[in-house]
Amino acid sequence: MVLRKDNESAARTGLEIGRLSITLRGVIDSTIDAYLKRKARAFEPKRPQRTPCPQCRKPPITCYCATIRPFESKPRILILMSPQEFKHRVGTGRMAHQCLSNSQLIKGAEFAASAPVEAILRDPKIFPILLFPGPTSLNLSNLESCERQTLCPPDRELLIVILDATWNHAKQMLHRSPNLQALPRICFTPPHLSRFLLRRQPHEHCFSSIEAIHQIIELMNPLGRGNAKEPHDHLIEVFDKMVLQQLNFRVPSQVSRSAASYVKIKARRERMRALRAVNGSNDLNSPGEMSGTRACLAGSKTKPIHS
Repeated sequence: MVLRKDNESAARTGLEIGRLSITLRGVIDSTIDAYLKRKARAFEPKRPQRTPCPQCRKPPITCYCATIRPFESKPRILILMSPQEFKHRVGTGRMAHQCLSNSQLIKGAEFAASAPVEAILRDPKIFPILLFPGPTSLNLSNLESCERQTLCPPDRELLIVILDATWNHAKQMLHRSPNLQALPRICFTPPHLSRFLLRRQPHEHCFSSIEAIHQIIELMNPLGRGNAKEPHDHLIEVFDKMVLQQLNFRVPSQVSRSAASYVKIKARRERMRALRAVNGSNDLNSPGEMSGTRACLAGSKTKPIHS
């Protein structure tokens, strides 16, 4: 009886060893096959990488450089771009810089020790003003056209400084740059919702950098708004084409990471369509850094900044 049990135990052990050997053999074979395939792929020709455009940093299929018609703006614009914003291929500060032939773009996280920025701010021929909302900011939307023209002394050139960054990064850049803190500040009340659907805005009435620059040029236009298109409207034309092109490449599952967020985006589109219907504008079928400095309602003064 004991001998029979020992034989059965030995048989079971042999079967288990046999199964284990088959399993191990399969694992070893699959590992060797995977290794050989990896080695074979190493000798295959590599796929050609997409070379981004050196100007807009976007792939050739979405490059918008051919649509840009550079023009000189008045006032001049200085764009201070954060390193994080520099990495974004849909950054609108870079787009605005390409459209404005007399603008300057400087990248950095802080500008207290920036020689190029200091040279611009200390130039006696230039009167720099920072676009940044706050209780001490002068709201241009509350001023008459003649009052806006008195912001800058007649013997100096007005320069608007734009912080092209997310809201948090823009505050950090300002906190680290005492030379920027010393500048007089302006803001404006956005006349409509942002058209920038590609990136989430912290508040409904936040503009992207290129929209804010367009609005500043619009407000500082001494002749007012005519019926014909103004040269600075080209900023919005290029921006709208880029937004529409990016939206056409997306499918609903890629628009947002959650259904709730997608519903919010759809609601924002409907609000923009309704706004366009009221204004009689059909320039953008799919409505919307600020990627950069946020333009929002802030306190205002009534006297010129340089007085």
